[in-house]
Amino acid sequence: MKSWRDIENPKEKGIALSTVTYGKLRNNESNDVNYVIIADGCKVNDFSLGGDKLDLASNGAINVLNYFRNKNENYIVEAVFMDLHAPHMEETKWLASYINELARNPRVKTISFLGHSKCGVMAFHLLKFLTPLSMSKSYIYSVSSPYTGALLASPCFLRQEFQRIIESKLGKCSLADMVVEALMGVYNMKFSNSQLDFDISIPGGIPNEVKDIYDPSFIGEVFSEENISLVENGAHWQNICTAVDSNTLKEVMKANDILGLGFLILNECLFEGKSDGLVSLTSQKAVEKSFVDEHSQSKVIHSTHFLYKIPSFTAELLDVVDDNIKRLSYK
Repeated sequence: MKSWRDIENPKEKGIALSTVTYGKLRNNESNDVNYVIIADGCKVNDFSLGGDKLDLASNGAINVLNYFRNKNENYIVEAVFMDLHAPHMEETKWLASYINELARNPRVKTISFLGHSKCGVMAFHLLKFLTPLSMSKSYIYSVSSPYTGALLASPCFLRQEFQRIIESKLGKCSLADMVVEALMGVYNMKFSNSQLDFDISIPGGIPNEVKDIYDPSFIGEVFSEENISLVENGAHWQNICTAVDSNTLKEVMKANDILGLGFLILNECLFEGKSDGLVSLTSQKAVEKSFVDEHSQSKVIHSTHFLYKIPSFTAELLDVVDDNIKRLSYK
């Protein structure tokens, strides 16, 4: 499997699907190892410091490494970065082949795949491409997942929301229209306008002229009978939601997390206080309706969308992961 460091073309280097090893943590004398793979839906160049260096602080990787540094097992912590232009379903198959390859190594005890945001939806699709051996060694997590699509990946609907909010303050007037256009201008500068984001659009949320780079099946078929039955029949999978509460602001301020403050504002303006600032809690919990067992109740971590940015949020997630690593290890 390719690492971004193996890609020679500078233009492709920062936007290619690739793996990165953040750290190999040896905490005992055994040669056995537990893989922890994080896929948060970002590209290499979102965190590149130039050359072959990544900013481990800005993407929260340092908090993950610090967590596992004090445990008793051996770990390899990796990240998967997304391709800017690849269909998400094809990337899901690639990820499954990578996990299947790791699982064949007898020294690999467990594989924890943490799919965050768009990669949380990917994680649910991932199950059907894993081998029985991979199933037995792996625990798959969908974290902060926009199962019904994400408003901020749906420019048509986002424009309507901006219009509603601005007109509620200024009324219907030319000034309100100018403000909306200015906001959409800023949004379009930041939005990738690629399959990376379009594949998690709310159905009907992208302009007709770009529908040729949109795969509606990624969101539309996530709750397929095949995916649901795999979980019902024992696949190791868990849904974890993120949502802002009254304590989140304190943690964000303590960590000087400017992006987190932005998410808190979006939570109030766009989601009526019922989200993590990027994905609504309703969308994250949509998978619950497909189950009647323990999967019908998701764990909720009270954080902003990028929970890896703050150590306490990261630890709450990784406590779940660590407990499941122990369960799989002693089976």
